[in-house]
Amino acid sequence: MFKTLASLALIGAACGLALFGLNDITRSDIEKNRTKKAREIMTELLKQPLPDDIVWVEGVSGNCQLGYFVTHAENGYSGPINFFALYQPNLSTQIPLDKETTRTEQLSLRVTRHQETPGIGDFIDHKRERYLPDLDQQSIAQWQNLDNITGATITHRAIKKAALNIQTRVRYHNEKYPCVE
Repeated sequence: MFKTLASLALIGAACGLALFGLNDITRSDIEKNRTKKAREIMTELLKQPLPDDIVWVEGVSGNCQLGYFVTHAENGYSGPINFFALYQPNLSTQIPLDKETTRTEQLSLRVTRHQETPGIGDFIDHKRERYLPDLDQQSIAQWQNLDNITGATITHRAIKKAALNIQTRVRYHNEKYPCVE
């Protein structure tokens, strides 16, 4: 009995060390791939080449002229839905913020990871469906007025909540790091 337990413990320890070592070896490659995919999504959302000096502060990167990239997560039906967003203040149009300035803020979203029910939540996968790309550059109000998709109410609610929370995060970011004209 003792030999069996000792053998199992030894095998478990060897497997643990192998996994730890493999993780250590592949960590930099995984991070490079994540960075590459993020830059591809950012370029797709921005529709122009990215600046090389992107700096992230608390999940937000960008500036008043270009727009802000935001990483965000909301709870969906089967777990967290990870979003990547481009939030762009457009300083030329109609929604009054105060007496001196007006703007319509535009939001474009992509889902980078989710565990939603296959067949029902697939509409949020921008590689398979045009649902999210077709909504690019909608105002926050338009994101809030989206019709629910039958069978995916919780997933849809997460999208609407993400739009509001991304707007809040960028405004908070701008309070801490105001734009310099």
